[in-house]
Amino acid sequence: LALNLGHGIEALEAALPALAAPASVVFVVSASDEGWPRAACRAGVAAAAGRVVAGRPVRVNLISRNSPDLAESAAFLLSAHSTAINGALLGE
Repeated sequence: LALNLGHGIEALEAALPALAAPASVVFVVSASDEGWPRAACRAGVAAAAGRVVAGRPVRVNLISRNSPDLAESAAFLLSAHSTAINGALLGE
């Protein structure tokens, strides 16, 4: 699991200094119907990202690869229109 989610978390850590507050981050993750290893990885990404941004004005959301409108969903979550959404998993 560390190999799968570690790079995304490292990228988030590296990007934090450059993010303008308030900020939003979206991870594209595997669908829940792809078995327990992928579900564990999704949970790991959510937990690790939450620890990385703790105390900062950064929202973190996940989108399943099975989301019909993945690009539109990501654009919405990254926009100012979704400031009330944090910690969500879309597309399940």
